Amino acid sequence: TVSPAAVQLPELPADINRNALQLTEGLQLDVTVALVSAPSRVWCQATDGSEACTSLCDQLNTLCAEAVAVDSGCHTEGTVYAVYYGKDESWYRAQALAVNEESCHMFFIDFGNVEDITFDCIAALPEVIVALAV
Repeated sequence: TVSPAAVQLPELPADINRNALQLTEGLQLDVTVALVSAPSRVWCQATDGSEACTSLCDQLNTLCAEAVAVDSGCHTEGTVYAVYYGKDESWYRAQALAVNEESCHMFFIDFGNVEDITFDCIAALPEVIVALAV
């Protein structure tokens, strides 16, 4: 067993909770748990039938099919990009938390996970997607 004190959680953007749902006693929601990174950090998506997240991912996959990677050295911490995630061969919205010589430490906005992504998998976010709330 790992003690909670031993769990190293990544730093998340300061404004990450700006669109978070404020939970109140008695509130009931149908959700899908996307990620549990600690007892106090659970990422859920409402399953209210809107399929908003699926629709967003579908749009990104269509719009980014021919995406050109952002030039190495032009990545900025705090910027939201379209990121190709090779494990499932799909595009997602992700915010650069840190940039080094070979990759960006990216926070996947809609799912809560944090990964190091090489520059060749990072593209400018299409304007139609930029307009959506983060």
